[in-house]
Amino acid sequence: MRINGRFILSNLNAVPALAIIFLVAVRGNASGR
Repeated sequence: MRINGRFILSNLNAVPALAIIFLVAVRGNASGR
């Protein structure tokens, strides 16, 4: 249960982090062009 809970928490933290990284990458490419 403890490992499963940590896995879920890591996923919840990873989703917004990946979204932010994606947005930053898209903005970087747009401004680069």
